[in-house]
Amino acid sequence: MLKHCLKCGHANPSATGAELDACPECGAIYSRVEAAMAAKVAAARVQKAGQTTEVAPAPESVSTIAPEKVAKGPTTINTVPGLIIIVLVSSLLIWAMSDKTAPMTLVTSEGTAPTKKINDASAYVQCKNFVMERLRAPATADFPFMDYTAWDMGNDTWVVKSYVDSQNGFGAMIRSNWHCKVQYVGGDTSDPRSWRPLVVEIL
Repeated sequence: MLKHCLKCGHANPSATGAELDACPECGAIYSRVEAAMAAKVAAARVQKAGQTTEVAPAPESVSTIAPEKVAKGPTTINTVPGLIIIVLVSSLLIWAMSDKTAPMTLVTSEGTAPTKKINDASAYVQCKNFVMERLRAPATADFPFMDYTAWDMGNDTWVVKSYVDSQNGFGAMIRSNWHCKVQYVGGDTSDPRSWRPLVVEIL
């Protein structure tokens, strides 16, 4: 499956989805980076909420007001909700950095899961699938690793050009150039069913 590292942005088409699966570019473990970012978002929300909390004005000095205006009892401020939030955030941070961290879906400040990013790497991986289906001997196909040219055409549509080595009808390995135009139609970006091939030509 295709996995994008939230730390360095590297696209890893060979990710397994395991708990300790790591980015081959920077070595970061995907699940721990996602959990840490989720904790950071939660902490930012708590900080933002704290900035909007109204604080009671300081009372006038006892020496400058008449005795009858002095409050007869101590002034109390309700801090229980704030303490609960701080404890919850601290627990979340400790849990996120522990060795038993589980994968977590990053949530935005609006409370909804972010839209998966569509990029040239995703389009290239899907174009390889569509090209392979049209080869005479797809089992012998050897595609270059991230050696391609891609253009974003807008409307979730990409044009990708590259090459592939595969056997022809006589069993000889030959190199063929190809270009492909695909459109993302929604769903998991690593699922071929989420893409529609518009043009696939092997030259």
